[in-house]
Amino acid sequence: MTKQDYLGDLEGRIAAAKSTLAELETQRAELSAQQQHAAIDQLEASIASTEHQIEDLRRAGEGAWQDIRQTIEALWEELDEWVREHLKRKQNEE
Repeated sequence: MTKQDYLGDLEGRIAAAKSTLAELETQRAELSAQQQHAAIDQLEASIASTEHQIEDLRRAGEGAWQDIRQTIEALWEELDEWVREHLKRKQNEE
């Protein structure tokens, strides 16, 4: 996978995460548990951190981008896990 391919993939993942975040933010008023508010705040921070890493990746030389990729993938795993857990919890509530 080239750096450009990877950037495109990340941008698609960020767009999907932002879509999920937008949906959650519209439901925020309905959320009663403080834990869910904190989780949404964490999701916002994770997306912002990942976007920051993407900017670092854009500026990285060809030799350094693989190191940044590892950081981004670790952040993405945390973000993806949170989304899966939240959606599972939401389905159980319905």
